[in-house]
Amino acid sequence: MSNIMTLAPSPTTRGYDRSCGTKDANHRLGAHLLHAVRQADSHIPAGHRAPRTVAEMRARINIAMNQACSRCSGAGGTVIDSSGGGVTRQSWQTCTACNGSGVAQ
Repeated sequence: MSNIMTLAPSPTTRGYDRSCGTKDANHRLGAHLLHAVRQADSHIPAGHRAPRTVAEMRARINIAMNQACSRCSGAGGTVIDSSGGGVTRQSWQTCTACNGSGVAQ
């Protein structure tokens, strides 16, 4: 039986930086996936796309129950888009009328 814990690292692992190029590759992958999703969504007729976020799901449920907040239409808030210069910036702003619940008060 051999104890490999006592062996020195192999010469092929020395000087290898695992983070080399990872950040750039992750950004390219993210941009590709965003493009693919938006392109696929553009081919779906309006009103037929499945909800992806909790806010979209909550809005549909509240509207179906006729209890949706009149200000945010049952979503519990809105997405504020401050994108510019090739950078996507989106933040969630909670509805003050329903305190983010999406249900009419």
